[in-house]
Amino acid sequence: MSNEVQQVGKREHFSSSLGFVLAIAGSAIGLGNIWKFPFVTGMNGGGAFVLVYLLCIFFVGIPLMVSEMSIGRNTQKNPYGAFAKLFPNKKSRLAIVLSILTILSGIFMILAQNYGFGVVTLLVGLILLFFGFKFVGFVQVFIDVILLAYYSVIGGWSIIYMYKSFLNQLQYNTPDEAAGFFNNLSVDLSMTLVFQMIFLFACMFVLLKGVKEGIEKWSKILMPTMFFLLIALIINNLTLKGSGAGVKFFLYPDFSKLSTAGVLEALGHSFFTLSLGMGIVITYGSYLSKDQNLFKASLQTIFLDTCASLMAGLAIFPAVFAMGGRAAAGPQLIFEVLPATFNKFPGGTGFIWCGLFFLCLTIAALTSGMSLLEIPISYFMDQFNMKRIKAICVSMALVVALGVFASLSAVNWQYLQGLYHALVKMFGEAHVSSSFFNLLDTFASAYVLPLSGLMTALFVGWVWGTRNTEDELKLGAEKINKVLPIWAVLIRYIIPVVIVIIFLHGVNAIEYVRELFLN
Repeated sequence: MSNEVQQVGKREHFSSSLGFVLAIAGSAIGLGNIWKFPFVTGMNGGGAFVLVYLLCIFFVGIPLMVSEMSIGRNTQKNPYGAFAKLFPNKKSRLAIVLSILTILSGIFMILAQNYGFGVVTLLVGLILLFFGFKFVGFVQVFIDVILLAYYSVIGGWSIIYMYKSFLNQLQYNTPDEAAGFFNNLSVDLSMTLVFQMIFLFACMFVLLKGVKEGIEKWSKILMPTMFFLLIALIINNLTLKGSGAGVKFFLYPDFSKLSTAGVLEALGHSFFTLSLGMGIVITYGSYLSKDQNLFKASLQTIFLDTCASLMAGLAIFPAVFAMGGRAAAGPQLIFEVLPATFNKFPGGTGFIWCGLFFLCLTIAALTSGMSLLEIPISYFMDQFNMKRIKAICVSMALVVALGVFASLSAVNWQYLQGLYHALVKMFGEAHVSSSFFNLLDTFASAYVLPLSGLMTALFVGWVWGTRNTEDELKLGAEKINKVLPIWAVLIRYIIPVVIVIIFLHGVNAIEYVRELFLN
């Protein structure tokens, strides 16, 4: 069957299977793969963490991704429109039960004098009671605005590092020297804001062209370029003396170095890196034709995403070990340890390889950034019948308004003292992050994304139903009947439990209960 997609109404569609896979892989492959995956792997002992991460990708990522794709293709809508179309004007018993439990939790928090979290929880329960699962779609749309608000700050930093690397201006011999530059950059408001806007307008430029001429066309250019750069970095770094120790650290599973917290970190990161719970997969699924094999597309996407993570590790750890760097440096690994590592390369060529690495990081950030921006654009186009250019302007205004605060408070609350004191009064000092930037990251990754994924799994498994989802999955696919029962068990029973564990870990509830029983 031809890959040409038939238009449905006025909705744009991808012109080919390859274009879709590269686009959705581009949304998944981002800073989570190139920036976060290497440093969380380094902090959790290397190979054993990687193995657990791969298992989580297989058993959690694939079932949830095909579920989100099926919702999008069936409805041809943005996340809010998709949930509303599949369950219009009906009250789900499950949604009512969940809303009542949430309301009761909020009341108990208020009675326990935890007023900030109590009021927020109570409001969420009331909204869920009134709107049902449509509320989940709304959350998925606007969580992308929050993600892009602070994501764009890192995107701007990656551009700065890229051009300074190629100009050979990152001449640092130790991570401490590189840390000095990064610390100065993070508090340089003019520099941070300018390059944050450059990053956002680059995303906007791509999306002005729409789905086929914008997202698909640029994904076909940027994704192969990124993989080519990673391959070049891997080949070069494996030639360094002592690089074998880095390869062993990254690929050899030493379970004595893996803690329970590390296993839960692998679960959480596998969820985050595939863009699940963000509405991206639902929206991109809505740009698909009925002849697309959703299982095949999911496997191809996850394969490319996993390859990107593994290749990033192979590009980083051999160089770090060869140059005597510290693998467990944490979030500083990319912006502080790596510049000093590349500067030690023999032959004076380190600045070139450093520039290529940050070019790779910039591409990864851009492909994810334009996907995050596309979700609110699709929402405004579908729900308010806006033209694309108007929807882009409204979405950009929301992102920029929140993104400016992320830049003003990238590392501390110096410029947002009033907001800081208000948040401390509402939630307590222990629950307010070290900066507005970190607050947005924690709110999105530890709270909203796991709960959004949980609600999606419950919706597919128990509300819309596995039978309806299976009917959608069978379109364009042959010989998948044998895997559907396994998928149904995973999406109904296993994945909700896994996501609850991820969420409880993210809010430190597991540690709290452990200390409670030990004491």
